[in-house]
Amino acid sequence: MKKIVFVALAVSVMLGCTKKNANSDMAAYEEQAAKLEQLYSDESIDEETFEAAFDSIKSDMLAIALRNEAVAMRLFEDRIARFLSMEQKAQLFEVVNLDSLEAHGFGDAYPRFLGELNTQAGKPMIEIVCATPEGDTLRLSEVVAKHDFVLVDFWASWCRPCRELMPELTKLYSENRNKLEIVSISVDKDFDAWKSMIKQLDLPWLHGAARQAQPGTAPAEAYGVGYIPTLFFIGHDGVIIAREPDLDFVREKMN
Repeated sequence: MKKIVFVALAVSVMLGCTKKNANSDMAAYEEQAAKLEQLYSDESIDEETFEAAFDSIKSDMLAIALRNEAVAMRLFEDRIARFLSMEQKAQLFEVVNLDSLEAHGFGDAYPRFLGELNTQAGKPMIEIVCATPEGDTLRLSEVVAKHDFVLVDFWASWCRPCRELMPELTKLYSENRNKLEIVSISVDKDFDAWKSMIKQLDLPWLHGAARQAQPGTAPAEAYGVGYIPTLFFIGHDGVIIAREPDLDFVREKMN
């Protein structure tokens, strides 16, 4: 009887410690998250100091998440998740249960990770087949076959950073019409707003709607697009030259 009581007591103590550790981990994570928000709001800090502090906080947040699944789930909600390296993301997915991701509304996180993994520089492009504003069919492979370089731009009409990028893309396009084609793939749900914005911004290149893609395909997921705008620079051979390239890099590679 005493043995049973001792075993029960030991189990109770272990469970209590586990819960305490879990709460402690979450508190430590939230403390780092608060530091990150404070860092973002500090306008007096210089870029070098910001980068060093950011990397330090990111490493601390990831370390906590890697020892606690609940904290790992919490990390998926944070904007810092987009700044994790592929190796760090792989480590994170080893901690979390994929069913838990689905239950918490992050069911697309793992497919998106695989898409990102499969669209790094040096990987072959993934085919995109979708509708144009005119109702025709756009095939990325056909566009790539006809041009030296193709820049694929995932965007949306409601996305302010996307719209702010368009003048730069327009300039790049006008300077390199003989060797470059741009393909903007919209993730808009409102197709009328998408078509209207193309006209309003006067975007002369090719356009396609991700939500009117070939049945069974999801272009944004296939390319691991977690935020917009996201650019992919592709060569004539169909190989991805760069994921999220700087436009100066694109110019340099074409000249």
